Amino acid sequence: MTTATKNGSATRQARELSNQFLSAKHKAERIKEKIDALIAPLKTQLGKAETELAELKDRLTEAAVNSGRKRIDCDQCLIEVMPGRSAVKVTSVDKLPEEFVTRTAKKAELLKALKSLAKSESIPGAKMITGDPFITVKEFDV
Repeated sequence: MTTATKNGSATRQARELSNQFLSAKHKAERIKEKIDALIAPLKTQLGKAETELAELKDRLTEAAVNSGRKRIDCDQCLIEVMPGRSAVKVTSVDKLPEEFVTRTAKKAELLKALKSLAKSESIPGAKMITGDPFITVKEFDV
């Protein structure tokens, strides 16, 4: 077999394979489009469900906190009301004493400041804040 014959045969094979390749590529693209079309409405439904869940959790938290109880036994779950956690809010870094300032926020320094503030000690540039109460919902095994 001559070189020209080999080259011609290889060229025909490349053309045939390129057609198969492009056909398979277009098929994969059409399948992907179908999948995307099926997924899009599900993503929308999920977004709505997550929004509804967040709104219901806010309403449940408010109701549980307003009940004045720390635990509420329900048919399918137990609700525990937790008080907001204390934290340090830096109001002015420039006013903070050097002992409370590090260039990287370290939990130990914030804890030290929190303990000082909890003892009603004054720290210029920082104050004690308390977060909102929150709940935990523990589902019963059904």
